[in-house]
Amino acid sequence: MTETFGEGDGVDGRDIAIQNLFVAYAQRVYRYAYKALGGNAAGAEDIVQQVFTAVWEQWDRDFARADEAGVVRLILTIAARRVTDSRRRAGPTVPVGVYTDADVPLHRGPTDTTDPADRVLQDGELRRFLHVLNATLTATEYQVALMVWYLGLPDHEVAAITDIPVRTIRSHKSRARKKIEAMMNTGPSQITFDADVYVLGPAEGDERWA
Repeated sequence: MTETFGEGDGVDGRDIAIQNLFVAYAQRVYRYAYKALGGNAAGAEDIVQQVFTAVWEQWDRDFARADEAGVVRLILTIAARRVTDSRRRAGPTVPVGVYTDADVPLHRGPTDTTDPADRVLQDGELRRFLHVLNATLTATEYQVALMVWYLGLPDHEVAAITDIPVRTIRSHKSRARKKIEAMMNTGPSQITFDADVYVLGPAEGDERWA
């Protein structure tokens, strides 16, 4: 595994590496789960616990030899699956909330909040973008948008997690794009979509993305 998180071989090395991953990514998982579960802080805490329990259980099979990008993708995919399972158990009552990262209470565990993507999402215009997501999309469009544009998962993984055909996932994305563009592109800042990332920048071209 990458030296960024690996700390040698054996049980001690594994435990240290998993702790390092927790410090780096627990807050990101928590924020995603909090938004996806309609502001349920206890549920989001439980998702974090489930995700990193899965990391521990799947370490030898999936994580030990993965590079850093692969490890991050695995963590976010597990998070999306656990949230989807939780929403299915709760039924159709889970609301779509209106949350930005500033509205999400901090996860109580040790975390590192210096992730560049997390810093970008604190930007005022991107906070407005998240408000538009929450306020204008259907519940399914919102969940798909979080997985695609917040977690960065590709269409086929979102389809596998949600049991929705890839064609339908792309339809949800298309409708979400149109709603977001209609709401957001009325001032000096513009949102454009390139593949599965959104790009936001002021008129002079200072682009930001996540």
